[in-house]
Amino acid sequence: MTADNNLEQNTTRAAHIGRYILIGFLTVAPLWVTLLVFDFLLNLLASVGAPLLKAMARAIHPFSDTTASWCWIRIFSTLLRHC
Repeated sequence: MTADNNLEQNTTRAAHIGRYILIGFLTVAPLWVTLLVFDFLLNLLASVGAPLLKAMARAIHPFSDTTASWCWIRIFSTLLRHC
């Protein structure tokens, strides 16, 4: 009788593990898709704003070399485009 009981518990436990994996996938998949769409939109906006940032760097250059050079740095310009 205990062997049948253990078999039922193992079968039930396996069903729960499969259900938890499915629930985890159904939770993570929409978040991942949202992240991909958000990243695509930000990159699209960043590419549209890049010429404006370059023009701003050229306009600022006579007044402040440091600020203009910051606009040319890739990391800083990426941060500015995403803000």
